[in-house]
Amino acid sequence: MKNTHSILQRDVVFSRGDIPYVTAATGNNGVMAYVRCPKEWLEDGNCIMIGGKTLTFTYQEQDFCSNDSHNIVLYLKDTAHAKKRVYLFIMSALKASFRNRYTWGHSISMNRIQKEYVCLPCRTRCSLPDFEWMERFIARWEEMFLGKLNNYLSREGLADAHLSEIEESAWKEHGSRPFADFCLSDLFGSATRGKRLKSEDRIPGSLPFVTAGEAEEGVSAFIGNEVAVFPRNTITIDMFGSAKYRNFAYGCDDHAAVIHTEKLPQRAVLYLTAAIHKAAHDGTFSYARNFYAKDADALHIMLPVTKKGDPDYEYMSTVISAVQKMTLRPVMKYRNQKMQALQQC
Repeated sequence: MKNTHSILQRDVVFSRGDIPYVTAATGNNGVMAYVRCPKEWLEDGNCIMIGGKTLTFTYQEQDFCSNDSHNIVLYLKDTAHAKKRVYLFIMSALKASFRNRYTWGHSISMNRIQKEYVCLPCRTRCSLPDFEWMERFIARWEEMFLGKLNNYLSREGLADAHLSEIEESAWKEHGSRPFADFCLSDLFGSATRGKRLKSEDRIPGSLPFVTAGEAEEGVSAFIGNEVAVFPRNTITIDMFGSAKYRNFAYGCDDHAAVIHTEKLPQRAVLYLTAAIHKAAHDGTFSYARNFYAKDADALHIMLPVTKKGDPDYEYMSTVISAVQKMTLRPVMKYRNQKMQALQQC
C-alpha cells in the first residue's frame, strides 16, 4: 500500500505513448490518456488503485502513472494469490465497506485506510482469506455474464461478426447512395410532447421516466405515477436537440418530444435516430432556446431513398446491421478470449 506519485498533468498529457495515465475519474477505468513518462514515475501494475478524493476503485493490470499523491495503490502481500480475479473481488468488498463513509471533504488517506477493515471469505478453521474461493466466485460471475451476452447476440441475430454479401454491399455503397430531404412530420405525423412531473411528485415505480440530459440516456427516474406511456421502438428528442432511441415503454416530461416510429423495423429506427440527431443536435438549441415538439414537426432530415423516391427503410436496416456487426467485433474477440480463459480455470 502506498500513495501514487504526484505528476503535473501538463508534463505528460501531451506526450503520447503507451503508458496509462490514470486519474481518479470514474470513466474508462480511470485512464485519461496513454503517455510517455520517466520510469521513476511508474507504478507497478496488477493492483487496486483508489482515487483518494473521489473514492473511485479501479483495477490496473499494467504499469501506469498517476496524477495525484492523494491516490492510493494496494498490492497483496501474498504475491502467489495476487491475481486479477482476486483483486476484483477485494475491490468490490472495499467499495461496499467504504461506501458513503468518505467524501471530497472527508477523503480516504494513507492514515485512514491503514485503520480500516474489510470482510472477506476465509478458509475453514482459520483466519486466512480464501483467495481460491474468491477467484472461482469471480470466474462464475464472468461465465454467467458471458452467457447473457451470448444469448443477447443470438437473439439479435449477431452470433458472429461476419457481414453477409447484402450487408457488405450496403455498407460499401452508403456514400454513393441517393439521398433525399424529408420533413419529419410528413413521415410520422406530429410529435408528442410529454408533461412536466416535478421530482417531489414522482412516485417510485417501474416505468422509466425520460427527461433532458445525457446521463443514463435521459432516464431520470423510475416512476409509478399515472402518466402517458409511449411505446417502445420510438425516438425522443430532448430540449437540446439530442435524439435517442427507446427500446422500452416509457413516460416523459415536457422537455422531450416523441417521434412515433413504432411501426418501422427496429434497425431502421436506429438509422433514423442518427439522422434526426445529426439534424437537430447542431448547436441551435440550448437552455436559451429549447427544442420543442413544433421544432420536431418542422425538422428536415436526409435519408436514402428507393427508385421511387421513398425512404428506403429496408436499406437502412441493412446498413445498421452491418454497423452493429463491425462494432461488435472487438466485443466478440473479448468474449472468445474470456471463454478460453474460463475453460482453463
